[in-house]
Amino acid sequence: MLRRVNSAARAAPLGLVLGLAFVLMVVTTVRPLPNSAAERALKDAIALSVSAPVAAVASVGAFVNSGVQVVGDAAAVVGTQTMNSALAGASALLNQPEPLVVAAATTVTDCVGVTVSTLGMAAITPSTLAKRIGTKAGAVYAEMDILCAAGVAPPQVAADLMKAAAYTVTQIGSFLATGFNLGAVDAATVLKAVGFAADSIASALLQVFQLAAAEAAAMLKAIGFLAGEVLDALKDAFGLAAQAGAAILKAIGFVAGEILGALNTVFSLLETAGATILKAIGFLANEVLGALNTYFGLVAQAGAVVLKAIGFLASQILSALNTYFGLVAQAGAVILKAIGFLADQVLAALNAYFGLLAEAGATILKAIGFVATEVLKALNLVFSLLENAGATILKAIGFLADQVLEALNTYFNLAAQAGALVLKAIGFLANQILSALSTYFSLVAQAGATILKAIGFLAGEILGALDTVFALTQQAAAAVLKVIGFLASEILGALNTYFGLLAQAGAVILKAIGFLANEVLSALNTYFGLVAQAGAAILKAVGFVIGEIAGALQTVFGMAAQAAADILTAIGFAIDAIIQVLVTVFGVAQDALEGILSAAGWAADAISDAFDALGDFLCGIFGC
Repeated sequence: MLRRVNSAARAAPLGLVLGLAFVLMVVTTVRPLPNSAAERALKDAIALSVSAPVAAVASVGAFVNSGVQVVGDAAAVVGTQTMNSALAGASALLNQPEPLVVAAATTVTDCVGVTVSTLGMAAITPSTLAKRIGTKAGAVYAEMDILCAAGVAPPQVAADLMKAAAYTVTQIGSFLATGFNLGAVDAATVLKAVGFAADSIASALLQVFQLAAAEAAAMLKAIGFLAGEVLDALKDAFGLAAQAGAAILKAIGFVAGEILGALNTVFSLLETAGATILKAIGFLANEVLGALNTYFGLVAQAGAVVLKAIGFLASQILSALNTYFGLVAQAGAVILKAIGFLADQVLAALNAYFGLLAEAGATILKAIGFVATEVLKALNLVFSLLENAGATILKAIGFLADQVLEALNTYFNLAAQAGALVLKAIGFLANQILSALSTYFSLVAQAGATILKAIGFLAGEILGALDTVFALTQQAAAAVLKVIGFLASEILGALNTYFGLLAQAGAVILKAIGFLANEVLSALNTYFGLVAQAGAAILKAVGFVIGEIAGALQTVFGMAAQAAADILTAIGFAIDAIIQVLVTVFGVAQDALEGILSAAGWAADAISDAFDALGDFLCGIFGC
């Protein structure tokens, strides 16, 4: 029902009294169609005439305009002037600035009455509505009945009829605000219920309630509009561009996927353009990735490509891949590499998000296909590791010596020997380093062996490397060792250590590669511990002549003539040969020869025969 806020009705002017009198006259002279909306309107007017005379006048006005059949001419009964005067008085009263308060409608009759009365305050009668719709007032009443019977509240009933009558959304919104005293949210709810789109409602909220864009958007969301509808309203009603609208959507609680869909629907933005805005308005990488997957169906790598394109860091993308797709470190790193991140960026991301340290991170870099140089660079840039430390990790995670050497040369500009020195320091063997020098720097056997010796490898290690890498024979490998400066004893030791050669076999090679008798004898003594006679016997066996052996005995062991003669005799040299070396090597005088030879065990007749045989030699030395 309708009631006055105050008692102004009790001070109604004469026009109102005449109007009420006219109501009674109409009641007695008008016969509405049975069971019609007009009949109910008339009953409502009668009921209201006692307790709410103003509302009664409004109801009667509605009744009069409803198309009922009148018995006789009402104007003839009271006169046209009297009728016009009554209606004018009612209209004046209804247009008073004093507002009407809508009480709760508990019945269909109450609902219809409140609807008619409130519309009437805005000078909107059922007849007005009917004319604009193109129907009869009775049809308008009938529609009110249907809506009210369905439990629709009077504000919505009125808004529905006004929309059907082609009132603008702003006009309806204004009416709801002034007629039913509805606030912005309630008015927007009614406008949505009667079928207005979000952009139309936003326009009404702006025009009627002077709401700002964010306030209007919040109300639209609160009453159930989707992100796309709200964004479209912000675009149309407030003229907002894509990013400004999206920022409001985020502020009022729409999630990234909804906003991305809205940007696509309203502004036709595709993946990258939409994601760019999501990032700009503060969504995290995992939220953007989830939105790309949810709305555009992008899988992990495709989504990561977009994230990279719009400026997210490798660590942020790795985090997003883990958070949204559940990818662990290596799987995420595979995608980072695939979409173009460098090794150092991937390593930094693995450290930042998964907390992986240098070796663990480098292991993943190798596993996903980064080469040694890239990994070494990454270790330097991310963990500040220098040559040895970085190379140590490369070796530990399985890179070969030549790969590490290449990395050291490419990234740290280390030349062959400097790189080989690092390889040795971190535990690579001589053969691995020699192979690396051959593979990467194309060094031949001698050049590679020279570097191995320079960086501290022993003869045996180098000999083994020459055999392994270049398949050199024992003698060829030993020759390389001699050329690069190893001593005979070192080479003899190498031949024994690596090839298992014993003293005489080793001495054969030493002689073959150019070592002198004294060098071989010294080596035999140094490495195998052979004493003078044993060493001299080997020298004789491998082909050294008596003079070389005698000289070696003198040089290596400091032997005098007698000791040398004893050994030379013992190892089987002939007396005439011994006499010659005693004279030429030891400078023994002619008169001392017989005593030395006798002491060495030669018989007097043998000595005499030797002197006779060497007469010319002795004469040439000592004179005849």
